[in-house]
Formats: sequence, structure tokens, C-alpha cells
Amino acid sequence: AEEENLWMRRQCPVCGSAAQLSTLDKEDGKRHLYCLLCGAEWRFMRLKCSYCNSAQTDGMKFISEEGGHWRIDVCDQCRGYLKTLDEKKAGGTTGGFIPAVADVATLYLDLFAEKEGYKKLFFFPPEAAGKTTADAAETIH
Repeated sequence: AEEENLWMRRQCPVCGSAAQLSTLDKEDGKRHLYCLLCGAEWRFMRLKCSYCNSAQTDGMKFISEEGGHWRIDVCDQCRGYLKTLDEKKAGGTTGGFIPAVADVATLYLDLFAEKEGYKKLFFFPPEAAGKTTADAAETIH
């Protein structure tokens, strides 16, 4: 049990990229983040922004799809968002969860979040940590 808490950071423990998806465990509600660049999965605090690391709960909220098992976790401090699958609401039938496929299948949530003024961090090199996609692109070029 102690081993699973060794890496409770917002960036991927393998490549340092930002998480693109998360899940809430059906048994205990623990949050797991997923990196789409290298495929890593790691635990993270449930009530903390995975982008700016804010733990101000009054600025953290989620927007659920009606009758569905996906939601968007949003942070009003940095205006970041992360798509989250609630395994309990999915009936525990998430076996075979493939993060890259889930990310594409939930593009409608990205469109909704961006329309509401939230942004998503994408893959970036270590020197661009904490920057948005546009900022990271400027760092690379």
C-alpha cells in the first residue's frame, strides 16, 4: 500500500508530461491519472488540480454529463480541466479501459470545456512545464 503513494505528483512519473485523463476507482474512489504520451498510470489526490497543483477546494468543481459516467474536473484558479471516468457510475464495467481510445471518444467533453473557457495542457518537454499548449509550442520552435 505504501508503494502506491510514492509518486503523488501532477506530472507523469515516466516522461514528465501532463495527465490527459483520470479515473475514480469503483471500490474506494481513489483518483488515477493517465499519460497518453507514454501510457503510464499513477495515483493523485482527488481534490487537487492536476495542472496548477491547487488544493483550494472552493475553486475545484466538476461538470458531469447527464446520466453518464464521464465528468470534467475543472479548476477556477488556472482554468484547467481534466476528463474523468467515474468507474462506480460506469457500473464497474471499465475492463479493457484504453486511455487513448477514451480520450478520442470523449472529444465532445473537450469542446464543451473549451467553450466554457477552460484549457487543457498537452504534451510538453520538461523545459515547458506549466505552460499551455501554445506556450509549449513556442518553447519548442
